Amino acid sequence: MHESGLDWPLISAEEQERQLARIVGAVTFSEHLSDPIASDAARGQYLANHPEQPLLAFVLGECSGWLRELARTHTKKESDKFVMMAAVNLVNCIAYAASPTRRRTL
Repeated sequence: MHESGLDWPLISAEEQERQLARIVGAVTFSEHLSDPIASDAARGQYLANHPEQPLLAFVLGECSGWLRELARTHTKKESDKFVMMAAVNLVNCIAYAASPTRRRTL
C-alpha cells in the first residue's frame, strides 16, 4: 500500500461497527422473509448493488471453499461463521471507505 503512492483512509472502530451492523441487517432481513424467492431476491439485490463486487465475490468464494473443507473434515464449528462475518465486514469497510488520495511529493 505504501508503494502505491496513495494516502489510504483510516477505517475507525466506529466505521467497522457500522459496516457490521449493515451486513447483519441485510442478512437478518433476507432470512426473515417468508417467501424463499423474496429472500433470494433480497440477497441478490445486496450483491448486485455492492460497490466492490469483485472483492466481495473473491472473499465469499474463499470463505465458501474454507467452509466446505471444514464440513468435509467434520471440523466445522459454530464459531466459524464469525470468521466469515469478519471477512465480509472488512470487504464492506474497504468498499465504503473514502477513496485514497495521491500523496504530495516535495
